[in-house]
Amino acid sequence: MAVPATRRASTTILNQRITPSILDPMRLVFSLLCCLFAGPALAQDLPIFDAHIHYNRSAWESLSPETVLFILNRAGVDRALVSSTPDDGTLLLHETAPGRIVPFLRPYRSDADVAAWTRDPSVLDYVEERLERGIYRGIGEFHLGPGDAASPVVVGIHRMAARQGLFLHAHTDDVAVEELL
Repeated sequence: MAVPATRRASTTILNQRITPSILDPMRLVFSLLCCLFAGPALAQDLPIFDAHIHYNRSAWESLSPETVLFILNRAGVDRALVSSTPDDGTLLLHETAPGRIVPFLRPYRSDADVAAWTRDPSVLDYVEERLERGIYRGIGEFHLGPGDAASPVVVGIHRMAARQGLFLHAHTDDVAVEELL
């Protein structure tokens, strides 16, 4: 098998023997000083965005939106992408903290939809009606298996997302992603 020139060059460099000149004590001291002083200068407190939270019925029955936000605060999470089954959980969190919650709409009205949503045309009406709220940034998380992306329901969801500039959040494998795209 032919290896691209750039890859060959890096492999060659990595396979070279370390000679004693590289371990020169002055270079070692300089490297340690650089690490000592550069570390704090490069460290930053970056915002944490949790890109996968479900606030399903079982969660909201035991944790209020305020409690969820307290937990997110304690964990240092500034914003969160939330999708829920049913969608009411997402709405509860978004209404409580619209600046922190990025709402996505799952095509599931109940847990029973997880396995059958791609074959249920009524899901399209449900998603279209929910999207009329105008708050959603995407559709998902939804589950797809190989071959599911060609179903009329998934094609319809894809068209709705494209028409409204929404992201899709698929829980799937590489085959179904290729089919979806």
